[in-house]
Amino acid sequence: MVSIDYSVFFQVANFLVLLIILNLLLYKPILKALNERSRKIGAADQECRQLEADLAKRTADYEARLHQARIDATEVRCNLVREGTEAAARAKEALNREVLDISAEFERNLLDELDRGRETMTRQAERISVEIAERLLGRSIQ
Repeated sequence: MVSIDYSVFFQVANFLVLLIILNLLLYKPILKALNERSRKIGAADQECRQLEADLAKRTADYEARLHQARIDATEVRCNLVREGTEAAARAKEALNREVLDISAEFERNLLDELDRGRETMTRQAERISVEIAERLLGRSIQ
């Protein structure tokens, strides 16, 4: 049978003192360390979420600026193509006018040369005909 004597009270008192000592020396420091660890993990998690939100915002901002830059580049390219096309059309028109001017000048020069050639031929034909007539007649006609 189990007898309850004064040693049980010592064991209970010893258990309670041990429980208080272990609580002060072991349990509370471990709880404190676990709470500190949880607090640090929570702070790191919060910082991580904040950094992810900042990254998402910066990425969206970057994408928006990149999109706008592409739109601007396309607009500039279209303007350059339009300006180039207009400049080419103006140059072509100027060349066409110049070709027409040169062609007209060439035609005028050609007609002038033809007129001079005809005049020269007419004078020479008259002179030659006079010479032929003088030889045939054997005397001077003029």
